Amino acid sequence: MAEKTTKTIKTTKKKSKAKVEEVINYTPLDHVLVPKTEQATEDELKTLAGSLGITRDKLPLINSKDASIAYLKLRPGDVVKFTRKSLINASENPYYRLVIGE
Repeated sequence: MAEKTTKTIKTTKKKSKAKVEEVINYTPLDHVLVPKTEQATEDELKTLAGSLGITRDKLPLINSKDASIAYLKLRPGDVVKFTRKSLINASENPYYRLVIGE
């Protein structure tokens, strides 16, 4: 009986390692419905503030636990830039969000 128990434990370990590898290999940014996501640069924020008069505190919010935000390892206070493609005229439109904690 001791041999059967040992074999079962080894099989379980192999299965759990396979599950961990699957999670690591998954990238939420590769999904078809997720727009291009990146951290906004300081130059982009200055341009945004200058041309539209929008400051960080006026930006819409996004939680740091969002899958794409967590994958990029952004922290509360960072600004994320989403670039969406328009279905009407094929242009790209940037959208900015302020990362917040819980």
